[in-house]
Amino acid sequence: MVVRTRNPEFRKTVSKRKHRLHAYHRYPGFVRSLANSNRDYNRQCDEIQKLANDERIFVIAPSKPVTVGRLEGDMDKLGSLYWLGYNDTVNLICSLRNYLSSHS
Repeated sequence: MVVRTRNPEFRKTVSKRKHRLHAYHRYPGFVRSLANSNRDYNRQCDEIQKLANDERIFVIAPSKPVTVGRLEGDMDKLGSLYWLGYNDTVNLICSLRNYLSSHS
């Protein structure tokens, strides 16, 4: 089972520019990893979608785009996101049970 924090269609923007991270010049592996992080994330999302389509994994993901920021302070937005996740999960319980019983 995979629990996503973004809707299934969400992908990060991949920049064509080279990032200049002079502060980390002694850590080329870190710079390379950071430069490729959005591309890697998108590749992982594609793999999750493929595995879900092949019914090799079960995915729970928000049914609507997530609009809260990393440091969100708006309690109404956070509450709405909480209830979205709760209701999405309740709506998937029967599908999850069926998936688990057919893959045991």
